[in-house]
Amino acid sequence: MKMQKKGKYINLLASALVAGQLLIGCTSGRLMKRYEEKKDVQNLEVRLTPFQNYSPKSQLKEIKINDEMLDTYIKDAYSLKELDLLIMNSHAVSNIEEDPLKTTHIGDYNKFKSEIIKVSNELGYSEDKLSNLSIHDAIMLSGKIVAHKLDYYHEMISKEQEEIFSSFEDNPIALMAILMANSFDGNDMRNEEAKRVDSATHDQIFLDGKAICRNYAGVNSAVFQVLKDMNPNLKNTYMRRYDPEGLGHLLALPHAWNQVSTINRDKNNLEILITYVDPTWLDTRNRTVADTGEKLQEVNEEDIYNGLDESHFGLDTLNAQVYVADLYETLKDYTRCDEFVSIDFKTSADILEYYGQKEFEQRIKICDKILNICKSNPEKYEKIDFYFLNSFQKSIENLVKLSVGIFLKYGIDGFVDYKKDTNKFDELKKLYERTSNLFPNFGESVLSYENFDYPDEPDYMGEIKIESKEIKLKDIFDRIELEYSK
Repeated sequence: MKMQKKGKYINLLASALVAGQLLIGCTSGRLMKRYEEKKDVQNLEVRLTPFQNYSPKSQLKEIKINDEMLDTYIKDAYSLKELDLLIMNSHAVSNIEEDPLKTTHIGDYNKFKSEIIKVSNELGYSEDKLSNLSIHDAIMLSGKIVAHKLDYYHEMISKEQEEIFSSFEDNPIALMAILMANSFDGNDMRNEEAKRVDSATHDQIFLDGKAICRNYAGVNSAVFQVLKDMNPNLKNTYMRRYDPEGLGHLLALPHAWNQVSTINRDKNNLEILITYVDPTWLDTRNRTVADTGEKLQEVNEEDIYNGLDESHFGLDTLNAQVYVADLYETLKDYTRCDEFVSIDFKTSADILEYYGQKEFEQRIKICDKILNICKSNPEKYEKIDFYFLNSFQKSIENLVKLSVGIFLKYGIDGFVDYKKDTNKFDELKKLYERTSNLFPNFGESVLSYENFDYPDEPDYMGEIKIESKEIKLKDIFDRIELEYSK
């Protein structure tokens, strides 16, 4: 098995973020006790749906999300890592309102709206019809308008970018190193034409008609915003630019598309329905068929526009499933209850506990999904074992409310008033046994983890010594069983 080898390069970029989270994780019990504010628990369900099936009901009154962090993620273009940093390190995250690529930036709104209505008329939609479209049809029309107006502008791709990606296509570690080095050195690999277009407002790009994927995504958000202003059915639907969030995902698909979220509420139950759409592919793939005359099969526009598929998110959309679990993990972060947090992302401890339960359920769901895939075709396991191992480790950390490294070194009792969650443990044990039956050597797989040596008098501004260690999964699981047998 190759578990310990796969995905290692993915973790390099996130090591600084992980260090900060492990450092503060062991104080979570005290933070939970210190926070006494109570609110009604707002049960939350995040569901992924392919665009073809995306037909949420419209609610004409704007629905408020009581959790400011969740609200920020749904409505703004922060990545999950940026959102995670906002908890304790807001200074480390750039303001997306200053980034023309991420912000729905419209210069001349009235002129932009007039041009959108004009294009809509050309596509067979009257202004009256625009104000009554369903959520699904409005999202589809937004993509059609963008595809109708924009042409893919190859002159924005610099020779340097093309050479780097082509030279290291089969060496993701080297590619990552080069991209990181350029980023840290402040090197901008864009050519002058790309810089010009990227700095323009979305209405200017729309009117000029030239763009590449990152601009298509931004313009689509801006077009949808105008349609939303005209249509009360879209009150609780939000479209934002989306980039791959995991480094492995980014290297596999260096691209940008759109995330669409609709909020629904029934009494105290909150549902967020999420889909993804790709206006770039809606344009370029349609034109490719038209230009070449190749029509081996009839391709539906909704199928092309749909971004929640294996082309965008990997086998069985596993990347998207992982992002949902990562969202719950970010939302459950107990440091949000700290009275010293500068940003007002405070939430009731009961809700944070609920987020933790939802994360655990999602991690188990991911593992079961992978095992179902591999049961029918075990050879696929080596291609997705990283996702399994990552979700399995996260499930352990969710259960013990600590990082694996700290748990192994110090145990549970030294940090929190440990309340054993027997239901979670039973689920984890069932998963462990099922995996061991399918892959007898699973318990012998080696997991790398980082162990932190704390100084006698903690200086959180100073350096932390990090020592990388390895341990068998069986040893980790045996330790948990020992804790539960006490």
